[in-house]
Amino acid sequence: MELIFDEKILDKLYFGDQDLINQMFKLFLDQLIESKAIIVTGYDHKDLESLKGIFHKMRPSFKMVGLVEVFDEFEIHERKMKAKDLPYLESNFENIILTIDSAYLFIEKRLQEN
Repeated sequence: MELIFDEKILDKLYFGDQDLINQMFKLFLDQLIESKAIIVTGYDHKDLESLKGIFHKMRPSFKMVGLVEVFDEFEIHERKMKAKDLPYLESNFENIILTIDSAYLFIEKRLQEN
């Protein structure tokens, strides 16, 4: 899965401070591991309220690391959980996990390059 990375947003948010960007990347990676576990548990238990909450919590993190497109995607997931749309969850779960895994690998690579 190819992600769209908006480097301009990093410059805007962090004024080119690479140390701060790296700190945000590290925080993002740590939080993503925790969030993925919550999503898997929420899916297994069909806990749409928990999923709505974690999708809401995750959204700004994607934007803060330059993955604005994923931010938008997770807004849709959040709205679908608010609407209690279980069929949506079931048909999109694998894609959600793939997006999380792709975001993790992408940001991890960016961090290593810095």
